[in-house]
Amino acid sequence: MRTKRHWFSLIAGIFFLACSIFMFANPSAPLTALGIFFSIIVFIGEVLETIRYFFTPASTRSVWSLISAIITVLVGVLLLSASAAAQAAFIPVIVGVWMIIVGLSRLSAGRRVTYLSSGAGKHMVFSGVVPLILGILICLFPVVFGSVVVWLIALALLLVGMVCIGDFFVSRKANRPGPYDDGIIDVEAR
Repeated sequence: MRTKRHWFSLIAGIFFLACSIFMFANPSAPLTALGIFFSIIVFIGEVLETIRYFFTPASTRSVWSLISAIITVLVGVLLLSASAAAQAAFIPVIVGVWMIIVGLSRLSAGRRVTYLSSGAGKHMVFSGVVPLILGILICLFPVVFGSVVVWLIALALLLVGMVCIGDFFVSRKANRPGPYDDGIIDVEAR
C-alpha cells in the first residue's frame, strides 16, 4: 500500500507541473474556461428561477424578480455566444465590480462609524478605499489582472507539484532499511 502512495505522489506532482506549465504558457485559456462555466451556471440558474417565478403564488411574485431573471438570462446568452477574449475578460470584470461594491459599502459604513469611533471609522474608510481602487483598476484592465491571477495559480500549482515530487523521493528513501536497522524499534522507557 505504501508503494502505491509513493507513486500517487509522483503522478500528482507531474500532473500539477504539467497544469502549471500550461497555465504559464497560455493564461487566457483558464480564464476562458471559467467564463464559459460561469456563464452556463448563471444561465441555467436564472432559467430555473424564471420557471420558479411562474409556479409561485401570485401574491408572493415580484415583477422586479422576473425582470432581473430575464435580464440575467439574456446576459447569460450573450456571454455564451461571446468570443474567447470576451470570456477571458468576463471573470475579472465581475470581480472588479464586486470589489467596487464592497469598497463603496465599506466607505459608507466607515463614514457612519466615524461618528461613534474615529479610529474604527478611519480603518473602515481605508479598508473601503483599497478595494474600490483595486476594483476600478481591474475593470479598466481586466485581461492584465486576469493573467496575473492565472499566473499566481500556476505558481501555486508549480510549488505543489514540486512538493509532491519531493515527497515521492523522500518517502521512498525513508522507507528503505538503514545499515543499522534490524526491523526492531527500540523505545526507551523513562
